[in-house]
Amino acid sequence: MVLETKKFFGGDQIGVADLVFGMVIHMLAPMEEVVGRVKFIKADSFPRLHAWVRHFSERPVIKDNVPDYNRVVDFLKKRRELYRKSQHNH
Repeated sequence: MVLETKKFFGGDQIGVADLVFGMVIHMLAPMEEVVGRVKFIKADSFPRLHAWVRHFSERPVIKDNVPDYNRVVDFLKKRRELYRKSQHNH
């Protein structure tokens, strides 16, 4: 596996696979907060993936361009509430 010896899926530099997976990863932390009691990527369960998240997130090009964490949390809370209301109406 690439992450055993490299920081990113494409090697030592961020590549397309990192960007695609990074979009998902940056939604997980806000989801964890909104849902509660759930931790998707635990350092002890997925140490290489956890390290990748850290390396990826620390890069200035990523850090400066991801959506604001609090705005994502607010968005997910609203979506969750809409979903819950729609379930009560059916």
